[in-house]
Amino acid sequence: MRTFRAERACGPLSCGTDMTYKPLTYITPKSIAPKVLRRILLHAYGGKCLYCGWNKEISVLQSHHRSPKDKTGTIPAMCSAVVAGSISIEQLIAEMDKCDVVCPTCHRYLHQQVKKADNSMSKLTSLIKGR
Repeated sequence: MRTFRAERACGPLSCGTDMTYKPLTYITPKSIAPKVLRRILLHAYGGKCLYCGWNKEISVLQSHHRSPKDKTGTIPAMCSAVVAGSISIEQLIAEMDKCDVVCPTCHRYLHQQVKKADNSMSKLTSLIKGR
């Protein structure tokens, strides 16, 4: 079960003062904005770029689907859907499990390499590791 630390996950927006680790399913979706939910999610999944380690501003980080075939939606859109009540937080977490947290530069690099490698994920992995 992924967990988050309430005050640190929200930064200056201060979701609360309770500094205990809580499961992501503890979040009451309608009580927070989609952007805050996205920040909490990115923090719970590492809070830094998987490839280069960049972690200066969590709101800039992005989610990259490892396999485009398994993608059911974008994480920002799904965060909005959770807040609206049209999908559950469990569905959002299941979708995020299919993603890597990356910085914008590495995200662009990943998509360029996918196009060059004819969508071969094994070639993409070897290209990233050899970087």
